[in-house]
Amino acid sequence: MVASNRIDGSDSGHPVRIDLRLPSPWGSLRELASALKASNAGYRFDGAELVRDADGWRCEVGESPHDEEIAELFAYEGRVTPKELKAIGSHLTKVHLAGPGGSTKSARAMVDAATALMRAGATGVMVDNSAATHSPTDWFTLAGDDKPGGLYWIFTTLNGGDEDVWTNGQHCLGLRDAEFPRPPDEEFAYLLVHNFLGYVYQSGKTVHDGDVVDGPAGTIYRATQHPFTRVEPDSPLFNPFGTWRLARVEEGEPWAKESYHPIR
Repeated sequence: MVASNRIDGSDSGHPVRIDLRLPSPWGSLRELASALKASNAGYRFDGAELVRDADGWRCEVGESPHDEEIAELFAYEGRVTPKELKAIGSHLTKVHLAGPGGSTKSARAMVDAATALMRAGATGVMVDNSAATHSPTDWFTLAGDDKPGGLYWIFTTLNGGDEDVWTNGQHCLGLRDAEFPRPPDEEFAYLLVHNFLGYVYQSGKTVHDGDVVDGPAGTIYRATQHPFTRVEPDSPLFNPFGTWRLARVEEGEPWAKESYHPIR
């Protein structure tokens, strides 16, 4: 059995990089630098890097032109108001932040940097590691230090259909993603996968390869470890830590009591 809740990103053989994309009202990085200074954000530019004044932490910063399609991506999940969507659609440039991930500490640092840009005037955040999108209202709700569960929802998306569902984005936190073959319905899949991954993220308990966990409606599922093969390793969506596959334990199928995790 392999302990596997959190994995040091340096041991994966494939360092994790968090990539964030922020639609912005600034025509250049020079204008962004001025906005950061005016907002007393505690961050400054040093060449092509954004630096946190308090401790010298830094990440890469860049820009790209206006994107006609990005507003549609933000609108897809339905968590953006018409006013917010208009501001996203009228952005002048997109600011790109890129820095190390693979742990909650690293993910928190990247979230704090993006929050500084949002307070300075950026109009949204897109996580390229999972295609998660966040309006300002959504971002500020999730990004506070007093909401440790917010990091999970900032980075994690659930995808798929009738054949299977899977998550993206857990590698930003140093965790495996999850996949669920042949879900009975969308609501069941949502509850099972997010309850399981939320338990792994927040409980402090270690889930081992082959352990069993609660599912909705009194069901039991076995969690087994597998490589992440849905995208190529050079994709920002790639999870080098792998994935959990959740398979139902049928009535009469044996499992050890010490392998049970009551996640409800």
